Amino acid sequence: MHHGAAVATGDVILFLHADTQLPAFGIESMLRCLKDNHVAGGGFWKQFNQAHWLMIGSKFRCLPRVLFGGYVFGDQGIFVRRDILQQSGGVPKVPLMEEFELCKALRYHGRIALADSTIITSSRRFFANGVMKTYLLMGRLILLYRLGYSTESLAKAYSKLKSR
Repeated sequence: MHHGAAVATGDVILFLHADTQLPAFGIESMLRCLKDNHVAGGGFWKQFNQAHWLMIGSKFRCLPRVLFGGYVFGDQGIFVRRDILQQSGGVPKVPLMEEFELCKALRYHGRIALADSTIITSSRRFFANGVMKTYLLMGRLILLYRLGYSTESLAKAYSKLKSR
C-alpha cells in the first residue's frame, strides 16, 4: 500500500485487494462519495463471491463499522484524497492493521464514508481455514489491536491463516 501510494499520480487513491472486483460504476460511486468535502476517504459495501451461511450478512456489517468504528476493512477497498493522505503522513508502515491505522489518521481530516456501490471480494481464505475459525481469528486480532497489542505480534498470529 505504501509503495502504491508513492507511485500513484491521481488526486484520489484507491487501494484494492487483488482478489476483489470493483463494480462497473465503482469509480463514479467513489467520486460521488468524495464530492462531500467532509469525507476524507472511505470504502465500498462488500459481498463475498461465495457466501457460506455465516457470511451472508457481510454487506450489512459494513455500516456499523463505519458509523461506530470509523473504519473500513481493506477488502472493502479503501479510497482517499491524495492531499489528505499526505497530510495524514501517508500509509502507515505497519505489518498488519494498516487499514485501521490509516482510517484513524484520516478521521482527523474528515469522516470515513461508504460509497453507494458494492464490491465483490474472494471468500477463499474463509473456506481454506474454516469460516468460523477465520471470523474468530479476525475478531481476536481486532480486539487485541484495540487493547494495544503491537502490530508485529498481531501479524505473527495472522500469518497462521492459509492464503490459498
